[in-house]
Amino acid sequence: MNAKLSSPSSLLLAIPTLAVLLTVAPDAAADGAAPAPAAAEIRVTSDRENTTLLRLSGAGTGYGNVGGYGVAMAFESYEPLCTAPCTASADPNGIYRIAGEGITPSSVFRLPGRTHADLRVRAGSSSKRWWGWVSTYVGAALAVGGGTFLLLDAISPQTNYDVKTGEETRSTTFRDIGIIGLVSGAPFLILGIVMVATSGTDVTTASGEMLARRSPRPGKLSLSPTGLVF
Repeated sequence: MNAKLSSPSSLLLAIPTLAVLLTVAPDAAADGAAPAPAAAEIRVTSDRENTTLLRLSGAGTGYGNVGGYGVAMAFESYEPLCTAPCTASADPNGIYRIAGEGITPSSVFRLPGRTHADLRVRAGSSSKRWWGWVSTYVGAALAVGGGTFLLLDAISPQTNYDVKTGEETRSTTFRDIGIIGLVSGAPFLILGIVMVATSGTDVTTASGEMLARRSPRPGKLSLSPTGLVF
């Protein structure tokens, strides 16, 4: 792999099957820029252990070509500031999020005040969200399968032939399978949706102002001290 640094903010990577251009936001102000504002004091409290306040330290977009198809992926990197309960001094214009081991990452947010912020975190469980998605997919698969069998029964009914009487009767096999699929899939689907909806991480101020909730937008790759977050 050959690497060529074309500018302070651009890095070109040449790979045999994938060429990627990464544009990284510089973490420090350029020479001649206005002086950084005074640090704001951030106080963080949470209802779960390992709740960590993270600051966005870099961001960029990767472009490439795989198998003749164009690929683009946005990514972000974060640095930890403190683990609740804690107080930290940070850039009042920075971009922040909440994450941690076993915690569903919040969406990104900015501080509501220029000099201080009192953040209250209701941290969601990442394992609860994961099992919620599993339950949702299982329920959806069962429901779709059940609906498919009911549709087949409606458009192409099956018959049973009685060799003793010579009579034909309509088979209820497809209908029975379809009903079982719908009835068994509905609880999984409902449970999964509830688990996902109630496992997000909310960040509010002491006055109740909502700053962030739930997880990042789908398709964004984030690098935090606890690993990669999709």
